[in-house]
Amino acid sequence: MGGGTLAGIAVGVALRFTAKLALIIVGLIILLMAGLMHAGYITVDWGAVSQSLEDGAEAAGGFIEFAVADLSAQLAGFAAGLLIGVRIK
Repeated sequence: MGGGTLAGIAVGVALRFTAKLALIIVGLIILLMAGLMHAGYITVDWGAVSQSLEDGAEAAGGFIEFAVADLSAQLAGFAAGLLIGVRIK
């Protein structure tokens, strides 16, 4: 196992934890917004929220294309380690 693989495993484990935390926070914010909207305190433009999410997903896709286009041996090891790190329970 090379250094790129070990770094990938570490990042994968951290990414899994961070992703879970981010999803919980985003879910709570959406529930809070829906509750406040239902109670009449705020008005949410869900079209704008949807557009922002689509723009973010498009930017992430561009980054992945950039990373894959310049694939090196260390990046391949890092990617394999990242997948292993995400899968570790």
